[in-house]
Amino acid sequence: MEPGARVIDTDLDDANSAIVVARHATPISEFEIDDDGTTVADVNEDYPADDSAVVVVFEEVLEGLDDAWDVATQGSLQHLVREEPVKTYTYPESRLSVRDEAGDVIRVRRTEDGENRYVNRLRVDSVGESLVYGDDFDGVDHNHGTPRPVCLNRPGDVDLEAGNLIRVVYGNEKDIGEEYPPLLAAVQTVEVKAANPSPDILLDL
Repeated sequence: MEPGARVIDTDLDDANSAIVVARHATPISEFEIDDDGTTVADVNEDYPADDSAVVVVFEEVLEGLDDAWDVATQGSLQHLVREEPVKTYTYPESRLSVRDEAGDVIRVRRTEDGENRYVNRLRVDSVGESLVYGDDFDGVDHNHGTPRPVCLNRPGDVDLEAGNLIRVVYGNEKDIGEEYPPLLAAVQTVEVKAANPSPDILLDL
């Protein structure tokens, strides 16, 4: 959620694109949004109180002000917002999804399409004869921001290796015992997004 990132509100089915102005270490339970002391957490009760506060401005507003606005640095964007009469909004970080340059969502809390669910960035830790183990690197999927181990039955037509970054479409989750992480069941597709991504690539996806 770096300044300049394009994001959408995952609570809305047809959300407009917004631009991140700043991400604060201040938790939403302490981030006040009016003179009465109302916090971001007060109006976002479904999200963890310790979520980071992310300030955004809607992209169409910026484009209406200046077609050449620059988000290359945090300072340039914040300067524009200060100098122009631009209204900003503050969200819990886990309520927002990041979009890439093509407009595809690359960070989702949990996107559902009918009965399918998506994990867009699962880092494979190990591959066994029947199960793939990995950590969720979406950053906001599952437990609202806490990456957690998951596993899935390895599809026979997908050659997976430890270190792969994959996208999984699945139907539901199952608890298969205390010694195992939740199983992503009814897997529809598994797509290898990167063979051996570096930590920097994980952050930039």
